[in-house]
Amino acid sequence: MRLSRGLIWHSLLLPTASQLTTQEWCDRNPKFPTFPTNQSLNALSYGFCRSWTFSSIVTNDKLLMLGLDGGAVRGDGNNTRVYMVDTNLSAPFDLTDGTNWRLTSLPAEIHKFKGGVMWENSSNTTLFSYGGQFPGKSAPKGNDFYQYDVQNNRWSVVSTLLSMQRLTDGASINVPELHKGFFLGGYQSKETTEDVPDDGLYRFATSMLSFDTNTNNPSMVDAPFLPSQFGTVSYIPTSGGGVLVYFGGETPSSPAVDSVDGLNVNSWDYVWIYDIANNKWHRQNTSGKATPRTEFCASTVYDKATKSWQIWTIGGANYKTTKVLDTVSVLSIPSFQWFTAAPARTRMSVSCQRVGSQIFVIGGRQNFTGRGGEDYGSIAYIYDVNKQAAVDSFDPKLTTYTPPDFVVAAISARATPTKWAHPDVQKLFIAKNASSGPNKQISGAEIASAVVGTILGVAIAAGLIIFCMRRKQKSRKQATESTPHSAEQEQSEHDAETREKIGDLIDLRETVIHELPASPSSEQLSPTLHEVSPTSLHELTASGVPEMAASIDHNEMDAREQIATKLSKLQRDRNYIERRNGTG
Repeated sequence: MRLSRGLIWHSLLLPTASQLTTQEWCDRNPKFPTFPTNQSLNALSYGFCRSWTFSSIVTNDKLLMLGLDGGAVRGDGNNTRVYMVDTNLSAPFDLTDGTNWRLTSLPAEIHKFKGGVMWENSSNTTLFSYGGQFPGKSAPKGNDFYQYDVQNNRWSVVSTLLSMQRLTDGASINVPELHKGFFLGGYQSKETTEDVPDDGLYRFATSMLSFDTNTNNPSMVDAPFLPSQFGTVSYIPTSGGGVLVYFGGETPSSPAVDSVDGLNVNSWDYVWIYDIANNKWHRQNTSGKATPRTEFCASTVYDKATKSWQIWTIGGANYKTTKVLDTVSVLSIPSFQWFTAAPARTRMSVSCQRVGSQIFVIGGRQNFTGRGGEDYGSIAYIYDVNKQAAVDSFDPKLTTYTPPDFVVAAISARATPTKWAHPDVQKLFIAKNASSGPNKQISGAEIASAVVGTILGVAIAAGLIIFCMRRKQKSRKQATESTPHSAEQEQSEHDAETREKIGDLIDLRETVIHELPASPSSEQLSPTLHEVSPTSLHELTASGVPEMAASIDHNEMDAREQIATKLSKLQRDRNYIERRNGTG
């Protein structure tokens, strides 16, 4: 990786929507009234003319979108204006009701780029708008990108001291839990920046951009399959820091070409997996049948019951025939099998954002042409993955997810691929500590729960050992008084057993500590004090603790010292974990 030297920026206050004029070019639709002249446009209540290549993000119970420009909004004839669109996700709403889509005009210094992407920092307080192309004759100079302070409603122009090229038509993923934004592929041209030679060539990126949204530091990561355009990249929080999964896209014959048409379509018979922690790429073969496409979007959902992820691929068009598709392809991981779900709506050049089991399919066009086809009734629709159906209403209560029956049946029969690309890939997906949700740091409370729960289990075992040991000593004392000639022999036999069992107890410490996950989810933590029930005690009894204790008939003080030593070591390990995570 090549790290940046730093960034500079200046701030711009966000103005409110200003007076706009009537737009003339939208397809006429008698359903919507004519927008009155010289009135502020603050919602999509006058209808929506199709627009595509939005950047979008879900944050703080809102869906935010950039790239909706004047000339794509019914009632606005100022095609130099750029808007931010948002809608509230905390309550149900009808997507076809334009009043639910709020418009805010951006400062003039924020150039109107189409086809950009959005990322956020780990605290969800700052958004970043990167990339895209300028729809005018030429793009502005420089590689500036834009930063939005959510709380203070303020935009900033951010300039990199390291050349952070403005790209378009790549694949991007926002990973706030890693405070990272990734951008794969894409190209530069006169439509993205003036800072390219005036030779009419499209210059493709040959590295992946990794942007730290907490420190504002960009870096470049080698990617063996670049250059490429479009495609999709998804984040999966496996063990070891998570992975990126890339598939699709088209590849030029060289990094600099005079046209982005007629490129080579990448096979969908494999995916590229990026091991983030170890900075390694692997090409993993897939099985089943997918429908290759271009200018589509994808969203990833995790199913806890089957411990699998499904990447739902929606929209797009056949790159060769230009036919716009409604086919939905689903890639299940870690089996790496493709499936076909019920169709969505026919639309390409879309972006996706998932909330629970509902995937917002945003913007897009219905024809593979510059005009894009007829207007449609809403800026977005929802594909409900549980119903496998396109709907026009949002419900925030739909948070649970159930994979289709055909997916469950297939991965129940074969949960992993027939052949792994590399043993390291298998370890990422099969390791016992792989997590389903976003990776997070262990909190102090969680550490306490894990360690206290472990200590409690040991204490219960120790108590049972000592209790049984005392009973056994009393019984043996009585037996010794009646048969003193056998005491030395029995003492010798039990000495060895005592050392072995106490050694097993001490070794338990190492097992507990070594099996503590590096970044556990809440389900992986040991029980806390109030969670230990009579059932837990019964399980301890059934596990053979009395039998272990029954063999211990002396050295009670030695056992106490061993247990005290064990608990002390557990406490030290707890302190170490706290220091490692900065919670102590």
